[in-house]
Amino acid sequence: MLENRPENNPAISRESSGNLHYAIGLDLGGTNLKGGLVDSSGHLHIALTEPAPRNPVDFIAVIGPFLQKLGANREIQTIGIGCKGVVDPKTTKVMFSPGDLKQLEGHSLREMMGASAAGKSVHTDNDARTAMIAEWLWGAARGCQNVLMLTLGTGIGGAVLAQGKILRGAHGSAGHIGHMTINAYGPICICGNNGCIETVFSARSIEADAYSARHRRVQSILTDRAHVSDCSQVFQAAAESDEVASWIIDRAIMHLGAALASLVHMVDPEIIILGGQIAEAGPQLLEPLRIELHRRTRFIIGTDIPIVLPRIPSHAGVIGAAGLAFLETGIVRG
Repeated sequence: MLENRPENNPAISRESSGNLHYAIGLDLGGTNLKGGLVDSSGHLHIALTEPAPRNPVDFIAVIGPFLQKLGANREIQTIGIGCKGVVDPKTTKVMFSPGDLKQLEGHSLREMMGASAAGKSVHTDNDARTAMIAEWLWGAARGCQNVLMLTLGTGIGGAVLAQGKILRGAHGSAGHIGHMTINAYGPICICGNNGCIETVFSARSIEADAYSARHRRVQSILTDRAHVSDCSQVFQAAAESDEVASWIIDRAIMHLGAALASLVHMVDPEIIILGGQIAEAGPQLLEPLRIELHRRTRFIIGTDIPIVLPRIPSHAGVIGAAGLAFLETGIVRG
């Protein structure tokens, strides 16, 4: 069990203890089920992790003891769940979740929790939106009304805050930025579309470009290694001025900048937040991306949109899931 204390979370503001409410936040990903006890000022008191249940039977078996550990000795009013894929917030049903959680499709998370959640309201949403909620309530987007957030990793997740409301759309799929078409004739994506931004900017696509260079036996740090380079190694090789790695990263950033420009013209955000493993490249990613975005938006937007990293990088999904529950029950306002 990992326990987080207030002094380890300086970016998170806290109310006086007499005004606090408590929620359990769950972050259901392809690898792990993460959970936390979170108070209404965004402070994480307890954090737990279990291997993600792959099917309804495993979920039912795991969730009872998991919730019991998180809620021990606290009065829990509500539970929030962030889940990868498309989730119906009203029914808590997993509508579409490709990959490791596909067996949960068609099942209601609320119903699978059963007696474990008795007497508590249960609220669900896409995991990128819950990460956005954490930043909106207690992080980099606090006080903002229009925000774009992208999570850059194996794929690209996204969420949009428009006029102070989390954008969900008619079918619950709004904000799936990774599946915005950037090349109508591009490669087939995991979603079945052609030329999604994920196919040209993601850890998968960057690693695929590195493998392609290796397969062609191009002279490079990437091809000198005994193994195929992962995304972070491609960024590192580019930082060392390797020509092939620099080409891969420059090309990927150009595509991301083009996608962001389209989103900026559509949403007109106050701020853009980039999270996920690729964002850990920091200035190597952010500086050229700012230049690319400015070049593409300077006339219509007329100002630089800040591109920043999350202020709640640790357990953001868990904290945001609890934030979702607080918002839905009216305990906290955005």
